[in-house]
This record gives sequence, structure tokens and C-alpha cells, in this order.
Amino acid sequence: YCSTIAQLAMVDWEGPLPDIGLSASDKQVIASSNDFRQAKVSDTLVDMSLTNVEKHSGRTAVIDSTGSYTYGMLGGFAYHVAGYLTEHYLATPNELIAILSEKGLQQLVSCIGIMQSGSAYLPLHVDWPEGRIGEVLQEGAVKTVLVSKSQFDSRMKHSKINSQYKWLIIEDIIHYRPKVSKHELPKVNQTDIAYVIFTSGSTGKPKGVVISHQGAVNTIHAVNHRFNISEADKVLALSELSFDLSVYDMFGLLAAGGTIVYPDQDRTKEPAHWHQLVQKYHITLWNTVPQLMQLAVDYANDVQQDLHTLRVVLMSGDWIPVKLPSQIKGLSPKCTVMSLGGATEGSIWSIWYEIQAVDPQWTSIPYGQAMPNQQMYVLNDFGEHCPVDVTGQIHIGGMGVALEYWNDREKTQDSFIEHPELGRLYRTGDWGKWNRSGYIEFEGRVDSQVKLNGYRVELGEISAKISEMNGIEKALATIQDNQLVAYVIPTK
Repeated sequence: YCSTIAQLAMVDWEGPLPDIGLSASDKQVIASSNDFRQAKVSDTLVDMSLTNVEKHSGRTAVIDSTGSYTYGMLGGFAYHVAGYLTEHYLATPNELIAILSEKGLQQLVSCIGIMQSGSAYLPLHVDWPEGRIGEVLQEGAVKTVLVSKSQFDSRMKHSKINSQYKWLIIEDIIHYRPKVSKHELPKVNQTDIAYVIFTSGSTGKPKGVVISHQGAVNTIHAVNHRFNISEADKVLALSELSFDLSVYDMFGLLAAGGTIVYPDQDRTKEPAHWHQLVQKYHITLWNTVPQLMQLAVDYANDVQQDLHTLRVVLMSGDWIPVKLPSQIKGLSPKCTVMSLGGATEGSIWSIWYEIQAVDPQWTSIPYGQAMPNQQMYVLNDFGEHCPVDVTGQIHIGGMGVALEYWNDREKTQDSFIEHPELGRLYRTGDWGKWNRSGYIEFEGRVDSQVKLNGYRVELGEISAKISEMNGIEKALATIQDNQLVAYVIPTK
């Protein structure tokens, strides 16, 4: 540092300035934190889903409010969905078929069946208002929607958007008997689109993140390998289908031959219900935003019961309270507690950190190191590496980077860049810095996007939507006490 200052004092500032490179120790920190490799897996999400159908057809794959379902039943239902879509010419490679259903088997077989037919799935949320559902369907250029009977009868049948799409009742088509054989279904490739998840956009329009089979499979394989996920494991699938943590809940457990336990849709926000399911089914794997884990811990302490069956806790999507890891360990002493992060644009997760002991000096939990076959960089405005302890913008590279934003070249070019040295990167819009101990620290957002209960919320989108309402001239949305608050100027 002193040498650089001395050089700047001596040189002609009208000419070339000294090259301020990284120190050898800084380069070592960055390199070692990005040096995690695993063998490339050739599977698709379809392969992962169906690998245990024939080998272990009698093993329980899914438990939901309607009952238990084996791998054999799961494979049969998914094949019926894929066969129906194929025989009725509704499936097109790399085009989207939407899903609107409550939690449970129907969601899962719809996802697998759509991908098995060669298309990609677009998840909708049953709590979304009709306007949001219509907007996402329009942005996704969707023609066909797989919908549960209850959602169709209670909402879509008499909706304004009913006539614009072909609605297929899931309960009906899972019992369809295809003439096409499984071997005649389209071949799904790793580079094909697996799913598109729409997130909040600053212009008032949601943006669709396009994820390939390869990106998602790489992340899932890394998690399963590190924690030895097996047929003995069970996950409580709390995350909604429209939130990409659900991708691991489904396909991570199916790949390992484990069991997915779904909560009742109308009780997904009740910690008492979660606790009941953890105890009843001996849940071993927890995968949610930190807020839900905190609620689960608080409830367990209130009823004075532990969570000893949990052996792995994965938390991501928001800040982790510094006291939470020790609280989890108090209820399940042998549990491995993990912080994970990245972006939907990075195929679920790109970075992780095992929380063993929390340093009393920490004000936040470390963001972590790059996951296998992925890279994490902190770059300045010139695309150069930031030295250790210097804040810059976090970028994601490697196998998990999304293909694009759906049908939006301008947004894609703005966020996905081709770096001359580091290759294709996703600019996350997050601030971060390297710690000398070899991990990244998260420093917050660059723009007005915030996290609310684990979901990415673009305040600009909310402000834009409110401003479109009758009687509103201008609006400004913000977060106060973990709630959305909007200020408005009425029209005169």
C-alpha cells in the first residue's frame, strides 16, 4: 500500500498509472476458495427422479395429506402425464408448461411428467392473486397449465384468464393410459431447459430465470455427496414450488432414494404442524429460509421437545441470526448446520459454509466458499478482483449459471456477462468482500431489491404496480419491521 502511494506521488498522472495488482496472499485466498471440483454428472433431473423407480419400486417416495406413495407409483403417474402431453402434441422442447397445485404428490408428478415430455415446468403459487398468475403465464408464453381440480373449480374455471389457456386437471391425467412407450418419449438433454422460475423485476414485470438440467443436477449432486444423503433420509418440503429451494427438496431426495414429506397446504405456516411431522416421520433433513427454522426452534423450545432426528439443516435465502446455529445444536447436538447462498440464477445455491462455532465477534454468519464446479468472485466496477477486506459486487461463475432471462435479451445482457479472464458470469447485485480466513462476507444489496421471509422482493416492482392503481399518482414501497409498507401520493 505504501509503495503504491509513493509511486502515485512520483508519476505523471497524465500518463499510465501504476498497475495495482493483488498481493500473492490475496490471490491465494481467492484461488483456494474456488478450488472445489466434482466429476461432471451426465444425468438430467428426469434421470435423477426415475433412477429408483425400477430398482426400489416399493420404497416410499412421497408422503402428503392424502397418503403415502411408492417410487413405482410415482414413476407410473409421471409417465402418464408425459404420455398425455406427448400424444396430444402439447409438449415442445424448451417451451413452458405451468403448474398450479397445492403441495403434494400432484406437484411432483407434474414436474417430472412435464420434463419427461421434453418441455420445462413453470411453477405457480396457489396464494398468488389471479392478476399475478395471468402475468406470469403471459410472460412465459404458456399455452397449457396443469392444475389441481380444487384450484380449477374454485378459481380458474370462472376467471378472466380461463379462455386463454388449456387447463389439464392433474387428478385426471395421472390416470391416463398412454399408447406411446416410455422409450418413445423425447430424449431429454442436460443442456435443455428444466424449469423457469419468475422472480421480482424492477420494471414492474416479473423476470423468468431459465435453468438447465445440468446446472440443477450439479448443485444437487454436490449436496447429496457432501452429506451422504441416502434412502434413510426424509425432508420436510416446506418451500413453495415457485421458490427454488423446492427443486432440491424434490430431486435431491428422489436421486438418493429418500422420502419427501409434504405439509398440508393450509397448514404450511404452522410451526406446530411442522413439529408434528418431524416427530411422526423422523425428518432428517431441513431446508428452508432462516426465519422458518427460527420458528421451528422457538416452538420446540416452547413445548420442551428436541429435534434430535435432524442431522442436516440447510438455511439460505436471507440473513441467518447469529444465535440461531447454537439454538439448533441445542435441540439436535449432532446436527450439521449449513449456510448456503447464491441466487436463483445460480441453480439453487452456489456458495456454502458449515457453521460449527459462532465467533462472538461476528455480526453476521459467513457467506462461505464456492460449491463444486462453481466459482464466486468479488469484482470492482472495472471487472477486477477486489483485494481481501475490500467490498465489491459478488459474481457467480461455473456450471450453475442460468442460461438467460426468459425472452428478455436486454436483461440477460445486463446481468450475464462474458468476462475476458473468468468466462461467463452472473452479476448478482449483491455486495460482498473476502475475509482473510478464506470465505466471502455478504454485505447487502446494490439496488432496491430486498429479502422478505426468504423471497426476493423488488421494491421498484411493487411501487410500479401500486402507481398503476386508480387514484394513485405516485407510490414508494419500503420495508419496515419486516413488513411491506407503501407511501402514496393520490391523484388530484
